[in-house]
Amino acid sequence: MKKTKLSSLALALLAGASLPLTAQTPAVQVTTIRPSIGVGLTSTTEQPANVDAYFSVGLLPQTAGTVKFLQKDIGDLVTAGEKLVEIEPASTPGTLVPMLAPFDGVVAARSLDPGAFVASAAVVPDVKSILDLQRTDIVTVTAEIPEAFATLLDESTVAEVRMDALPGRVFTCKPTRFAPSFQRDDRTRQVQIDLFNGTEEQFAAFTKDTAAQAMLKSGKLPVFPGGLSAGQKADLMPGMFGTMKLLINRFKDAPLIPSTAILRLGGVPYLVKVENGVARRKPIAVELDNGTLARVRWSEGGTITDLTVNDEIISANQASIEDGSPVTAVPAAP
Repeated sequence: MKKTKLSSLALALLAGASLPLTAQTPAVQVTTIRPSIGVGLTSTTEQPANVDAYFSVGLLPQTAGTVKFLQKDIGDLVTAGEKLVEIEPASTPGTLVPMLAPFDGVVAARSLDPGAFVASAAVVPDVKSILDLQRTDIVTVTAEIPEAFATLLDESTVAEVRMDALPGRVFTCKPTRFAPSFQRDDRTRQVQIDLFNGTEEQFAAFTKDTAAQAMLKSGKLPVFPGGLSAGQKADLMPGMFGTMKLLINRFKDAPLIPSTAILRLGGVPYLVKVENGVARRKPIAVELDNGTLARVRWSEGGTITDLTVNDEIISANQASIEDGSPVTAVPAAP
């Protein structure tokens, strides 16, 4: 009887042995992309915002006595050093103690009239101010930013301010300051914008007036907002409410991928990478994903490494590709 020599493949089949997936399955055609560098990733967060006067102070009587002089009322402008109130002390009748405006501003509230007796705030607690003054040629817009976005804020951040009382108007500007820490009660970080409230021509004059800048907080000039037409001013009023939308651009020099390339299985994010004609599911750490682009890094065995522009990533239908499947990569159309 003639003996037939069987191949190792035939012997394996007769023995019931399973073959590697690459030997059993024809290669599947897949669409792939490569990480891009230089695009940058913009993430946004929109939070409630409030408008406050740049300065706000209540004039409190420092001596007990009778108000003899008080002319200013709500809405009246005041000039730094201007006499606003005179009090005749009860201890020294016939003398007058003046109260001066500490800055250029406007009267926001008045609590009494000439002839009223006032107690000394230096002696009696909770004495009501005679006049409340505000500086409104500059206003401060404040928002509280959630922890997930707060750590991404930097000098490149751009803000869009919208006020409920001014529908359709959008003021664009750079934030003036970021709080150095989080607030414990809600884990937010405060962002403030000192916004110039006049026209562009008035702002140009202000930037050249060193005397007007003498009392600026931290010596920082306010910002003139974009979004205004020629001769227009923001005209924001303390007490207004609206939103501050922050546009955070990061990772301009880091490799980014489309968000759709991320595969999530059991709460774990993966990318499906093509290696030597085989699809491999590899775990990743997601640093930022705005729904369009994502900054991710390989995360294997406790080691975090960057993607490279040479990595070939399956960008569509990756959930249907089994780990270890043979594939034929077809680059996605630009």
